[in-house]
Amino acid sequence: MTVFTLLADPQQYTAETWNLGNDAAGQEYWLKHFEESFQITMQAARQSLVTDAAGLAETLDQANRDFMYRLTTMRKQPAPRPEFTVFGLDRLRQEILRHYGLQDPFLKIKHQENIQACSQYPRLIKAHERLDNESLVRVLTEGILAGNVFDLATRASFDRYNTQGLDFYHTLDDLPQRPWLVDDYDHWQSFWLDQGRALKRVIIFIDNAGCDFVLGCLPLARVLAQRGATVTLAANDEPCLNDMTLPECKAVLQALAQDDELLGFLLRTGRLRLAGTGNSYPLIDLSRVSPACNTAARGTELLILIGMGRAVETNWNARFTCATLKIAMLKDEWVAQQLTGKRYDVVCRFEQKKT
Repeated sequence: MTVFTLLADPQQYTAETWNLGNDAAGQEYWLKHFEESFQITMQAARQSLVTDAAGLAETLDQANRDFMYRLTTMRKQPAPRPEFTVFGLDRLRQEILRHYGLQDPFLKIKHQENIQACSQYPRLIKAHERLDNESLVRVLTEGILAGNVFDLATRASFDRYNTQGLDFYHTLDDLPQRPWLVDDYDHWQSFWLDQGRALKRVIIFIDNAGCDFVLGCLPLARVLAQRGATVTLAANDEPCLNDMTLPECKAVLQALAQDDELLGFLLRTGRLRLAGTGNSYPLIDLSRVSPACNTAARGTELLILIGMGRAVETNWNARFTCATLKIAMLKDEWVAQQLTGKRYDVVCRFEQKKT
């Protein structure tokens, strides 16, 4: 693993946005969050994993008891707990899931949502092709925000998914009106209009499956590649929650390219390509990325970080040697409050390269 080549100050880089070492209230919030999130993960595993019901139930019960015991042990440690991080809780969750053979609890849900989103993709692309440049950047940006609602790490999002399903177009219509909580859209639009067609290399760190990837991220990447840039989609190598993995990205792109001639051309010519980040968490520490990710990032003029985990909970304070768009819908109440917002607020933070 290597340090991400686009970091402007690698010596000063810290992945996590908030230091929870002396924040007792923050630590308790995240302990409760992971208790609840693990129940969601167990529920998703019951829907996703094909095995004998009795054996699966026993495995899930053992995994749940083990995880809850570990969280209880953490609670009993005296404060302050400087070693306490959200990353640490993510690693613990992944450790428990792997130990019990539950590597991809959201597999079926991701597959279903990818199929659903792919069925809507041709309609969306045709609509985009009729737009002028100024309208296109607005619609593509709003599409990323609308797609980013598909995040099943929180109870509110999971319950919303199970009771209402996910309607990309309904979410698009219901996006908060501007100005958004963090609103650099005008700067982002100006960059797009002034330099969008001149970009040569772009890298996009993607987030969730379904409408997030297919209807939010991919249309933007497709347009940038069509205009001449080499666009790399950077994805997790291993499963985590409902995030896309590198193999899942390949499968979706191959399926869509059968009917989208332009997408097929971009993939064949290498104008649109994939790279694994070396990551297996919903957050990302850019001091540890794969060599393949770093190779893809060299010479990049635009970096896009999509989603709370990669753009807000980590890397919010990081500066880069290229123009950077950090964009997400805030599905977690605590995270939103740290930015003086509320759940389902959106952030669109655009930063010119640090010189």
